[in-house]
Amino acid sequence: MAKKVEAGMALSKQGVTISYDSWTDVSHDQLLAVAATTSQQPRQIYTLKTLNITSSPKTGDKTYELVKQEIINIESVNKVPVIAVVSDAAGEAAKARCPLILWRPDILTLDCYSHQFNLSVGGKS
Repeated sequence: MAKKVEAGMALSKQGVTISYDSWTDVSHDQLLAVAATTSQQPRQIYTLKTLNITSSPKTGDKTYELVKQEIINIESVNKVPVIAVVSDAAGEAAKARCPLILWRPDILTLDCYSHQFNLSVGGKS
């Protein structure tokens, strides 16, 4: 993790929110991105990792393991608590939240309301 990200997140002693999403790029590669949003004002958003998961299994278990590792890294390296995790409600993202809730019931796990709104007005997520 870059020093700027580490320094910025270290200021957020109240905690960070993790968000993750996957998509297919123009080269038809499947990507997964993980970001952290700080709790202090002004809010800062840091992209922690973008992974090419094209050759990985697209399962909730695999997504859970990737997100779990990011939570462990943030809390051990930066000494900042993760207070919430946000993802879309589709497929492996939703399935990944179930073991996350069991592992860390102290972390809020939420659907992304932007994705939900997009679905409600007829768009595709």
